[in-house]
Amino acid sequence: MAADEPRYVFGDALTGKIIEEIPCQGVSVNLDLGGGEFRASFGLDLTGKSNEDLVNCTVPGKTFVVMEIGNSVAWGGIIWNATYQSQAKIMQLYAKTLDQYPTKRLIETDREWESTDARQVFLDLYNMMQADPNSIEVTLPSGTYSGLEIDFSVAASDRGTYRAALDSVANTVQGFEWIIDWVRNANGYSKMLRFGAPLGQPSGSYDVVFEYPGNILNYWRNDTMGAAGTNIVGIGAGEGTDMNVVEVVHADLLNNGFPRYDQTVSFKDIGDLNTLELLTRKQADLAKAPQPVYTVEMKADREPGFGDWGLGDACRLVIKDPRHPHGMNFPTRIIRWEYTPKQADSVSEVRVTFEGDDDAS
Repeated sequence: MAADEPRYVFGDALTGKIIEEIPCQGVSVNLDLGGGEFRASFGLDLTGKSNEDLVNCTVPGKTFVVMEIGNSVAWGGIIWNATYQSQAKIMQLYAKTLDQYPTKRLIETDREWESTDARQVFLDLYNMMQADPNSIEVTLPSGTYSGLEIDFSVAASDRGTYRAALDSVANTVQGFEWIIDWVRNANGYSKMLRFGAPLGQPSGSYDVVFEYPGNILNYWRNDTMGAAGTNIVGIGAGEGTDMNVVEVVHADLLNNGFPRYDQTVSFKDIGDLNTLELLTRKQADLAKAPQPVYTVEMKADREPGFGDWGLGDACRLVIKDPRHPHGMNFPTRIIRWEYTPKQADSVSEVRVTFEGDDDAS
């Protein structure tokens, strides 16, 4: 279990060099498969620290923040916003994970790929972005095999972002997930991109168990129609009568008394009908109505402690209470966490959100 002593380290985004470690208050941190956020504050006139240095190491866009717990990095990202409140002499910080950096980079080169492995296309795009000497550099993995060859193209005239192109490549039929890890080395950090299909430790023995009553203090079950439906319609390339359309019907729901609910999913860059059908079926599994999502709240020092598991890890959720009188025990996956360090006499708390499951009762 990781030590419950977070440290907040700030440094230069381009070089990765550490500038200062600052004690922060009001910290809240989260991470999911699409990115994460960091919020915190600190006061000026800190003993032994220059106010000028404190301000210079928290410049939005130019500096990073890393939260270390124990001997590992729990979160790292770029300072996105800094607000100063004069009467209290407080700096309020907001940061985003490094996977948001490509949202601020436009594609300025035309390029096409034919029958190329999807991960290789992804890496080529990232290398294109990093070719500019003023780029935040990330070490890329050497293994590229994804099992899927795709045709793909980008055009500078579209003025699209690298993040949009990277997402288009990753969200294919046999898609993959990606994350950027921060690794401490001497007086700085290196950034390393990691692929997963999916990310996290795979299912198997399910050593990590979250149980209520037990190590879970409280939980929320959210059943919602939201983006769910019984009839999932995939919209592909084309317009009007020439537009590709695929429909996936959850007949089991309709046969069990559900009214019909239509839900569209857009894949406007997909011209191949077979590919559109595969993507729509994949999305239909996620949009089956109503799919419950569980979020649990724990003390961070309860087993399994914060740091004993990671984003994307397979685990097991066990619940028995009035909402689940017959008990619920199913394998699932961690798709989001939120961490709040201890304040005063309180202990650190963590909220974990799990992937939905059709068989949850």
